[in-house]
Amino acid sequence: MSVSRREFLALLGTSIAGTAAVAVAGANSAGSATPSAEPADAGWIVDQIGAVSKGAVPITLRRASTGEVLRVDACRRGLAANPVASSRQFDLFLANDGRGNAPSPRHHVAAAQGLAAHLDRKIVASLPAAVLTMQQRQAVHAELHTSSDDLRS
Repeated sequence: MSVSRREFLALLGTSIAGTAAVAVAGANSAGSATPSAEPADAGWIVDQIGAVSKGAVPITLRRASTGEVLRVDACRRGLAANPVASSRQFDLFLANDGRGNAPSPRHHVAAAQGLAAHLDRKIVASLPAAVLTMQQRQAVHAELHTSSDDLRS
């Protein structure tokens, strides 16, 4: 079954934005000995889902308690080296204003992981051809850079 871009965005808009908040299991990664300054209930709300741009679906999250805004680019699942999080169909990357080599705050990573878990609960029959893998996206849009959001570093 093929789905148009408009139908895909309508599905995401209804199923994600209709949900009040993206659950975040906690600000600390499992086994972390360093306490985080972020509260464990740091909830994020899906504020906006944009049209496919440069091969990705831009999703804007807003932190309910502070108003902080975070943009996540959802690409088709592929062989990308360092997605911040992955769902069954998407690799998620944080848009951090061109600072792809800067480490991402743990609470931003946790928010992306919560979004990935939420996306896994939704049924998307197929993705429009305009949604690319990160590798395809970078091949087509040379101005994009890889990120280093790997928590192991």
